[in-house]
Amino acid sequence: MVFIATDIDQSWEWPPLFGKITEAYSMRNFWSKFWHRLVYKSFNFHSSVISRTILRILQGTAFSRILNNCLVFVLSAVMHATVTWRYGGGCAWGRSMLFWCVQPLAFVLEGIVQVYWRRVRKNELVWVKPGILMGFERIVGYAWVVGWLMWTAPRDAFITANCAV
Repeated sequence: MVFIATDIDQSWEWPPLFGKITEAYSMRNFWSKFWHRLVYKSFNFHSSVISRTILRILQGTAFSRILNNCLVFVLSAVMHATVTWRYGGGCAWGRSMLFWCVQPLAFVLEGIVQVYWRRVRKNELVWVKPGILMGFERIVGYAWVVGWLMWTAPRDAFITANCAV
């Protein structure tokens, strides 16, 4: 508000911190469309530089996309783990790193399920109305996101409570 009120910045330079929760029906959407994107552009740039120049990976392929996603979360993991370690004690570093580094696994898992689901939907569920299928997919997607986060987040959120200082 200070930057906009003092005319240093324009309001369009400060997009909303969080997206619409209704878009969080996959883990990829949760992290890319809903959750805050404060460091995303920076980490995305750095991960593409690392994969393109240091690792010499051809960009624009499925592999480079997965690798870049993993690198974004590794960079995020280092940032979060450093803070958590500083305030959470000795074992906090590894536990926080694990939470952030395992997040791209959800992208891969849901990508595999989506490939097979598309085949089933195309070949065996042509008789079901598209709106009903989309509603079913969204409900399953929201359940997947809640389930994944309920499985992974407590390991990160309760580090200080479960970590011997």
